[in-house]
Amino acid sequence: MKKQLQNLLAGISAKVLKKYQPLVIGITGSVGKTSAKEAVYAAVSGTYKTKTNIKNYNNEFGVPLTILQSEAPGKNIFKWAALLYKAKHILYDGIEYPKVLVLELGVDRPGDMDYLADLVQPKIAIITAIGQSHIEFFGSEQSILNEKKKILKYLGSGGTAIINYDNRMLRGLIPEVHSKIITYGFDPGAEVRAESINTSFEKGDHGTSFALVYAHHRHPVFLRGVLGNGHVLAYLAGISAALALGISMEEAVDSLSKYNAQPGRMRILAGADDSIIIDDTYNSSPQAVKMALKELKQFPEKKKILILGDMLELGAYSRKEHIDLAEEVSNLQPAKIVLIGKEMSALAAQIMKMGYPKEHLFYFKNISEAVNDVKKIVEPKVLYFVKGSQGMRMEHMVKELLLDKSSAKELLARQNKEWLKKGFI
Repeated sequence: MKKQLQNLLAGISAKVLKKYQPLVIGITGSVGKTSAKEAVYAAVSGTYKTKTNIKNYNNEFGVPLTILQSEAPGKNIFKWAALLYKAKHILYDGIEYPKVLVLELGVDRPGDMDYLADLVQPKIAIITAIGQSHIEFFGSEQSILNEKKKILKYLGSGGTAIINYDNRMLRGLIPEVHSKIITYGFDPGAEVRAESINTSFEKGDHGTSFALVYAHHRHPVFLRGVLGNGHVLAYLAGISAALALGISMEEAVDSLSKYNAQPGRMRILAGADDSIIIDDTYNSSPQAVKMALKELKQFPEKKKILILGDMLELGAYSRKEHIDLAEEVSNLQPAKIVLIGKEMSALAAQIMKMGYPKEHLFYFKNISEAVNDVKKIVEPKVLYFVKGSQGMRMEHMVKELLLDKSSAKELLARQNKEWLKKGFI
């Protein structure tokens, strides 16, 4: 039944795309897809009628549902009937359909990109990074690259590939690309780049400031309420997509003032007792954790408490990748280290071997144990950094640390009814 429903949605959405012929911007990568999607949407929607993925609808069901501008019906037969009625209206009655679709394409297993890219036929493709996310199902980073780069073959000579120039594996793809290319990043060789990146405090808010550089243009930018290079890279991807569509730099910068950093992605939140929380709980991977730990050094004046949950879906690489975090964690010299989950036990043992004080290291089997014993963790006037894979539900810890717990629904990841029903794991 699941396969039949998938085929039904794909067939209808393909007809909708053929009827309205929107320009599709496809976004893939191991990390940074959603932030890039939000930045691209902000940059483009000021000029064109634009739609992007609903929620995290980026798979074989979610992408067609986005095309049909509908939410998942679940097992409710009446909701399925309403969806099909709406699809018929879109297909046969005609509506003012978006001119541009910005679609995040989630690739978890070999063959996923063949299915998704063939369905949406992108004219602009953005690849954010290649790392070890979902390596359990691929076996190597090269296999991940081989899958994700399939998106490029759909562009044709008139399309545009937008590539993160800082990622060495992606930079190596450039000779293979037969369409127009725009590169972005921090490297001086990138066409669209950021310089002078700093953590700033403006008008009562922490954020990230930088200089946006393209050709002879240079614009000062302040991203309010977020930390880190990941958001800067997303912003650069947004500018690059706008340029690919012929939108001026000035228009794109103005539109990107509406960039909406999603919950759980290096968001800077107010914590209790005059503390600051860096909430990076949406998901996790070795690459993302190491990048975030480096960026935390931008708060030298703050006493730091690291709260890390398991990085999942690493397969045979899992133990090694968790142990390999030890050096970056130790270099940050945190006041406390809190590790949560079965896989994090290996990191706990490694950190102890390196001489970290036992009384400042706290290990919990799961998030429920950690939340129940949160008094061991909290301190006034500190910087908390919280991160873990989606399945670890680390947002529960962030909620315990918030200054205003009633704001959790607005600020944190996974606050819809379906996730909240699941409770702790």
